Amino acid sequence: MESVFSLMLRIVIMISIGVILKKANIITKELQKGISDVLLKAILPLSIISSTEAAFSKDTFQGITATCIFAGGYYILSLAGITLLSKRLSVSVEKRKVFITMCVFANTGFIGFPVAEEVFGTSAMLYAVLYNLFYQIFFFTYGIQILDKESGMNIMKVFQTPVTIASMLSIIKFIFQIHFPEPVQAAFTSVGNMTVPLSMIIIGCTIVEMKCSEIVKDFYSYLVSLFRLIIFPVIAFGIFKVIGDSSMTAKLCILLTALPSGSLNVIVAEQKNCEPEFAARTVVQNMIFMLITLPFIIGLLKFL
Repeated sequence: MESVFSLMLRIVIMISIGVILKKANIITKELQKGISDVLLKAILPLSIISSTEAAFSKDTFQGITATCIFAGGYYILSLAGITLLSKRLSVSVEKRKVFITMCVFANTGFIGFPVAEEVFGTSAMLYAVLYNLFYQIFFFTYGIQILDKESGMNIMKVFQTPVTIASMLSIIKFIFQIHFPEPVQAAFTSVGNMTVPLSMIIIGCTIVEMKCSEIVKDFYSYLVSLFRLIIFPVIAFGIFKVIGDSSMTAKLCILLTALPSGSLNVIVAEQKNCEPEFAARTVVQNMIFMLITLPFIIGLLKFL
């Protein structure tokens, strides 16, 4: 892993570029949406497909197994725990629903993939892809049902997004050890390399759109940030410390629990008219606080 200071400095600079471009109106609302669409529907999927070139080995199989066990266990236990906690909160039913999904479902794709690649390199992408598949499965089944019980569980939506399709293809590519010709691999890698800077620039644009007073006024947004950015990753660290696992896979799993709430929470909350303002300001607050908490979590990984 590169130094925490160097990594966060680069992330802050890229986010700052997004802030400047948005404030200068160089990136308009329409252009921001266009960049996000290209990123999610083309660049990020190509980054996923091009980064699973690892050879099958015993260590890789163990990493896959550990990732699946941790991700499945995390979503089951965190959903149960936060659901129980939410019943003690003096808030509306709608806000309670959003509180649960905001605490549990982090941005393991849009932010998780580039951060994982920056910290651990392309070798971590296979495990990040697997972790994100669990996110997709749990969000589009149980998560959607939390926000709107009438919608029911829609397992087919899991397999309809470009990122999920690319994730499935990358796993198939890995299992059957399919390798692209060098020019194709190089082209996909070059396009995929745009993921990190464009993701951070879009985050900068998103931060600009929210008024500072709206970000700091809600106690429950702080509570979500506390669970998302500190409590969950510290618990994950403790689990791996107790079992004596200091592998890259263990560190990646801890890192992916330390990310801000996913933007899908905001999109679905908007669709279901379920406290979308609370969801939006909490996501932005998470992103800002991440710049403070993520270096702490990355530094903590050295003691695993």
